[in-house]
Amino acid sequence: MLRPSLRLAAAAAVFLLMLVSIPRSGAACSCVVGLGFDQPCAAFQGAAAVFAGKVTGSTVVRTGKTGLWSTRRVVHFAVDEGFSGVTGETVDVVTGMGDGDCGVRFTTGTSYFVYALRSEEGELTVSICSATKSLAKAQADLDFARTMVHGGDRTRLYGRVVRSARSHLQEGWTPKPLAGATVTVEGPAQQRFQAVTDAQGDFSLAGSLEGDYTVRATLPDGSAIAPRRVTVPAGQCSGVELDAGVLASLAGRVVDPQGQPVSFMRLTLRAEGSEKSEDAYTDKEGRFQLEHVPPGSYVLSLHPAHDPAVPQAESIVLGTAEARELPDLVH
Repeated sequence: MLRPSLRLAAAAAVFLLMLVSIPRSGAACSCVVGLGFDQPCAAFQGAAAVFAGKVTGSTVVRTGKTGLWSTRRVVHFAVDEGFSGVTGETVDVVTGMGDGDCGVRFTTGTSYFVYALRSEEGELTVSICSATKSLAKAQADLDFARTMVHGGDRTRLYGRVVRSARSHLQEGWTPKPLAGATVTVEGPAQQRFQAVTDAQGDFSLAGSLEGDYTVRATLPDGSAIAPRRVTVPAGQCSGVELDAGVLASLAGRVVDPQGQPVSFMRLTLRAEGSEKSEDAYTDKEGRFQLEHVPPGSYVLSLHPAHDPAVPQAESIVLGTAEARELPDLVH
């Protein structure tokens, strides 16, 4: 039973950091997103500005670059509700043209719920890799944002139970959601909560949940899934995926010699004896996570921003369905 301060929500989500590739000359749009990146809690947490508004027009501007990124579109909004990072009745956001450059094809006269990032130049930017959507499809986003404006607790634990399979890195896969799985969450001070996954394999807990948790799942046929550990910082949402397949996962944190987190560092996981690899990036807490990794031997390379030509490397062997949490990686 959940204590009164918690409520069980039937929402679809696992929060994992959303990563948007940085456009390079001659490269097309590429988004790397985790399950649940478009859920309100995760999207709100990762955005520099959140608002609902109507497109009143747009202006095409030249960037001075060549090829795919030679032009950008500045989209003008009349703000109906500003939830975070927006003041005033109007706001402009910058996006691509929508032809392979990650641009969102906003329509004049249509209302949207917008999650924007802020560029190094201070501009608000939006791409198709974000959770931005038409206002007609954003009721859950509106409900959550309004709750946050009125002081609601954003500390949440989300999860999904799936079964997925793939033979090697870079191979696509489609996780199959598993409904009716019993999820047990064990945390600080012997706290224990249970939930049952919905038709999309999702479960959700909200309330005063900060701390370290162990999450387990039992399928309707009685088989168990290897437990996963997840940390929920105060005032934030975190998520966990439990996979009934053979795929493994790898997580950890990158810190500097003083023990401070290193954010936005690229890490590359490469299968030994192969050129197949996948990337992850650390978040603002220095954490990273690589999901759906076939069992095997790998090399994990860190690419420090100050010297990207000299990566650090760790040899790792992942077992069947193993959820490996590495010690802090110092660079």
